[in-house]
Amino acid sequence: MVLEGQTIMSYTILDPIGEGASGSVYRAYDWGSGRLVAFKTLKSENPDAIERFYRESDVAYGIDHPNVIQIYDDGETTIRHYIVMELMETNLRTLLGHSTMPVARAVDIFLQVARGLQVVHSHDVIHRDIKPENVLLAANGNAKIADFGIARLEHAQTMTTPGFQPGTLAYMSPEQATGESIDVRSDIYSLGLVLCEMLSQERPNIRKTQRHYIEEVRRARLIPVPVDLERVIHRCLAQSPRGRYQTVTDLLQEFRPALLNRIALTTLFEITNWDGWKRSDNW
Repeated sequence: MVLEGQTIMSYTILDPIGEGASGSVYRAYDWGSGRLVAFKTLKSENPDAIERFYRESDVAYGIDHPNVIQIYDDGETTIRHYIVMELMETNLRTLLGHSTMPVARAVDIFLQVARGLQVVHSHDVIHRDIKPENVLLAANGNAKIADFGIARLEHAQTMTTPGFQPGTLAYMSPEQATGESIDVRSDIYSLGLVLCEMLSQERPNIRKTQRHYIEEVRRARLIPVPVDLERVIHRCLAQSPRGRYQTVTDLLQEFRPALLNRIALTTLFEITNWDGWKRSDNW
């Protein structure tokens, strides 16, 4: 059914901005608030699909943070289930692949997503599907976590088939991919994969190891990333959850001013193609 031009409740549908197997996303005008919004609809009438669809608004609605997508409304009409959310310009997947991302920009997005996850985890929620498609980007560079359709409370009983975990296989932690019990450290693993992809432009693969990912990053960069940043990647991608950062707070504490300064210098040296970085005593 064509929705463009229709008014559903207080929302006039303008044009499509995204299409997936389960539904569509439209740009819409909200007459109640006078703002442009994203209007997400569901195609399926399957009860499980409907439950997952509304779980996104249920989980995100109570979280108020600049790095988590804002949900405005949800509801059901005779023709559609819908969620109304903050309108963002693009997502990280669209940004990837065009050119090598500056290290400082990649780390900035990584830290914004980490801060969003920090507050998500503080609500006892595991996202379970951190990947570039679910990182939305505004024109001002702000990054927000989106799509909480398969998120769940950390201590809740899973509602999926035993031995199966929903999500995107390439970005799953080893324990999630094998259907084991997971906690917030699984999201940290997925976030580490996203950082590697931003730095290397290489998509993750469940057969790769920490060493493979770090080698890909090294090959992709004109100038090596700081060793301390490699250590962060290595720890995020530990096969065992015990070897990873135990919380996002622990992860964020690694990014002290000294490391952030080295990251900024790496970007400067890459942009200017300056050879003097080799002589730095503090690298």
